[in-house]
Amino acid sequence: METSIGRVKTTLQALHLLDRFSRLNIKKLGIEEKYRQLFLQFGNDIEAVKIVRETREQYSILLKKPEAR
Repeated sequence: METSIGRVKTTLQALHLLDRFSRLNIKKLGIEEKYRQLFLQFGNDIEAVKIVRETREQYSILLKKPEAR
């Protein structure tokens, strides 16, 4: 399971994969912990995107040419 989840490219794909593994009802797999890790990573990804967007907005304001009057 670890290898399979490590290969997926998106959070949505990982969620679908976890759903498939959870249907097996094997408690040893630690599905709940995997969901927790995945959602933590998703939160970190959202924060990273937020920072990039804010930084771009700040630079675009700085680079704007003043309007001629």
